[in-house]
Amino acid sequence: MFNWFYRYLGNKIQRANRDIEDCMPSKLATVSEDSSLCTNPITLRMYRANGGWAVEFRQYDRKSDSNETSLYVINNETELGDSISKIITMEALRR
Repeated sequence: MFNWFYRYLGNKIQRANRDIEDCMPSKLATVSEDSSLCTNPITLRMYRANGGWAVEFRQYDRKSDSNETSLYVINNETELGDSISKIITMEALRR
């Protein structure tokens, strides 16, 4: 008796899933583990702090199997984007 309703509902769900898959890209970026890609991964985390931001910059060194961590504090009076670009530049020059 309700078989037609279940078929109708199943078809609607399948169509909705196809529409969602068409709108979303399957892969944003792919990175392969290759010998030409010998960079050490870095992590930049931002934490909201009282009166500004705390920025943690972490890099893993595969050769020595250690993490190097730097912590920066950015107050509300400075431009956040400029400060982050300066932090990234300083860390890139230091390494």
